[in-house]
Order: sequence, then structure tokens, then C-alpha cells
Amino acid sequence: MKLAKIIDDRVKELNLSYYRLSKISGVPLNTLYSIKNGVRKVLTLRNTIKIFDALELDLNELKKIDWK
Repeated sequence: MKLAKIIDDRVKELNLSYYRLSKISGVPLNTLYSIKNGVRKVLTLRNTIKIFDALELDLNELKKIDWK
């Protein structure tokens, strides 16, 4: 599974906007949209943790990501 899909699915599940996720996580909105649109496939560990915390996702989900 791709990182963007995990994030997007959870955003929809929680009925959040990417703007709100940016505010909650502290990750810039343009970074979130870059992930969503496939421009950026990899994040810093710090931003990954911030996003996963904001979305209440278990960091073990990182093991399921296809990093290619």
C-alpha cells in the first residue's frame, strides 16, 4: 500500500480536510498535497510521526507501505 493511500483513507474516515490535518499535525499543507498528488513519496521521519499521530494511526502501518 502507498503512503498517500493510507493517509487519504484515514483523512476520509475521520472526515478531515487536508487543511485541518495540516493544522493538527503541524505539517505544511503543501507537503500534504505533494504526498496526496504523488509528487512526494517519502517524508522525514518527524513529519511521518506527526501525521500518523494526528490521524491516530499506529506506526506499525509503516511496515505495510510500498516505498517503491
